[in-house]
Amino acid sequence: MRKPDPQQWGPYWERPTITSFGDMFPNNYDASILEFWQRQLANRTGHIVDIACGNGALTWIGNEILNRDGGNTRITGVDFADIAPFRVLRRNRNDFPSIRFIGNTPAESLPFKDGSVDMVISQYGVEYTNLDETVPELSRVLVPAGRMSFILHDKASTIIKGATAPLDDFRTVLNDIAIHDAALRLENLYRRIRRPEARQGSTDIQGLIDTINAMANRVREIVRNYPPRSPIHLYMERLNQALDLARNNRAGNSKALICQARDALNTHIVRIEDLEAAALSPEGRQHLTALIQKEGFTIVEESVLAYRDNDNIGTILVAQR
Repeated sequence: MRKPDPQQWGPYWERPTITSFGDMFPNNYDASILEFWQRQLANRTGHIVDIACGNGALTWIGNEILNRDGGNTRITGVDFADIAPFRVLRRNRNDFPSIRFIGNTPAESLPFKDGSVDMVISQYGVEYTNLDETVPELSRVLVPAGRMSFILHDKASTIIKGATAPLDDFRTVLNDIAIHDAALRLENLYRRIRRPEARQGSTDIQGLIDTINAMANRVREIVRNYPPRSPIHLYMERLNQALDLARNNRAGNSKALICQARDALNTHIVRIEDLEAAALSPEGRQHLTALIQKEGFTIVEESVLAYRDNDNIGTILVAQR
């Protein structure tokens, strides 16, 4: 099993995005997803725990459903990465007295007493964990009549197909073309050779410029297949900015910008690889349901979830003890 690295995900949740699919769900999950959670959370009280919460998309939904009209159901979002949703999303903690977030906490080892949680929920999250360890841990913290409600990534879903389709192109740009390596060499030459006339006469600089231009043409052939602000677009923008700084002897750490461009694209690839690995196959879902049933739960709902024009954006799984 591939184990996600919290060091890769912590910086991601520093972005002011409420979900991990900002283009598809810019304001938060809605439509059939929201309807599912309204049905699951209706009239719930006590303590609810949101597993692998990120910036709290589902936590905020739960609070809106349960506490908007004066309810006081406690909702705790837990994530293995270092998260700070109140700060990142610029929300006043005092406006949400029933919400708490706990970062740096794996689902396999929760900081709750036995039988202290009434319901466990997760939106595209619990499947990233080690289910063989997580399911018994969820069973431990849940009350005798506890409930689990999940929406899980499905290998056949539109989300997985769309997110993983560009992986080969992204890997080609990062590992095969690797324009950032040539950019670092050129940046180093610019720092060593600062006089314009010396640069103009440098065959090393001209050779690297020609190499980078040829690489850039290869990247452009790939970039044109993707919408603006894609990870490859952002990668090229950072590289161009860095080389412009270095070429014009302007203030700024051009080397750091080049490294940021490389690292940001690599981090995106790693996150998509984590997503691909986490998504459940039919066999993976069978294994998960067997683990849940072993803990004394009954599967009360399991179905593919449709969303707008998409026939499959994941799997619903609800279990009751």
